[in-house]
Amino acid sequence: MEETDKTTISREILLEIVRYGIMAPSGDNVQPWEFAIEKEGITLYINREADDSFFNTQQVASLIACGAAIQNMVYMAEVKGFEAKVALFPQGEGKKEVAHIQLTPADRSQNESIEKAMRERCTNRRMYATRPIPRETWQSMATTTEKEPDTLLLYNKEKAWRRPLAHAVYLADMVRVGRQDLHEYLMKILHFKPIPKGIREEDLPDEFRTGMPLKNLQAGLMGDIYMRSMRKWSVMRVARYFGAGLAMPLFGAMSVYLSGGIGMICVKSFTETNIVRAGSAIERVWCELTREGYALQPMAALPLLTLRTYLEGTSAFTPSHIKKLEKAKKIATRSLSIPDGFIPVFMFRAGQSAPITQRTYRKKTEQLLVSSGEI
Repeated sequence: MEETDKTTISREILLEIVRYGIMAPSGDNVQPWEFAIEKEGITLYINREADDSFFNTQQVASLIACGAAIQNMVYMAEVKGFEAKVALFPQGEGKKEVAHIQLTPADRSQNESIEKAMRERCTNRRMYATRPIPRETWQSMATTTEKEPDTLLLYNKEKAWRRPLAHAVYLADMVRVGRQDLHEYLMKILHFKPIPKGIREEDLPDEFRTGMPLKNLQAGLMGDIYMRSMRKWSVMRVARYFGAGLAMPLFGAMSVYLSGGIGMICVKSFTETNIVRAGSAIERVWCELTREGYALQPMAALPLLTLRTYLEGTSAFTPSHIKKLEKAKKIATRSLSIPDGFIPVFMFRAGQSAPITQRTYRKKTEQLLVSSGEI
């Protein structure tokens, strides 16, 4: 590693730490954050207007993303030879300031091997090998999750987990494709326009720096044609009537069958602090799985839709959708042995897979920098 002067923290090092924070995952790649570089650290702010999706109940998706960004910055600070002390919500929950990360020189660098994993970490929507993820790997992931207070990783332990969990994902996805607001939001954040070929990333137009390229869905030619044909809600509504709208829920169910395992991260109580901590735990798990050669895909519909019913009741859902979500939640609770009192906030599948062919992109670092006085 290149030697640095530890008596001061250069702007270049702080910018690199922020750049790795921006590499963190966020729901639909909305990047709901801003950063302020200070003399001895970095402050992370949440942009509570960035994600207006129905999934982002009480900012849970954005707070998870902020937790993941914090974890990446902590990792990168350690790689650069600094100790990172994180203070969550210094001004109280509900404010824009999510965390202040104070950096002090450390005796040695740490986590150098995780730097590559942070760069390679991605959402992989391909079908995976069905070879089970070893129990020791799950146990290691559970241990790293429990470093965050009131946070728990649960995973499939019984042999016959595929059929019930695939059915639970199918039911939740049926609710997702049955909502006009969620359908139109998905179509809004997808880039149907091809990314210019041969263009350097630094020259990429801003329109491609949030949201997702269509090919990032890894649905193949027929899947791309299907998504293009379903852009209008009126078309999807007719397709659902004739059964063609089942394609997306069936694809989700099949992806559970074709995976090496299912994990669920839960918190003991719903506070903004706990959700941010869960986001940090999620990123640690994701980076560790990436380092070990596994792919990961979030399965957002089941935890986030059931979380909305927990936080805000069922008034936003039809009776049919309520019934499906209740059944999906019961299946997941039973199959993953979710303890009483714990709230699921993030579900994922993992396994061995070919690499993705189309990544997502991030905003430029300078686009996300603010001064403390601007907030």
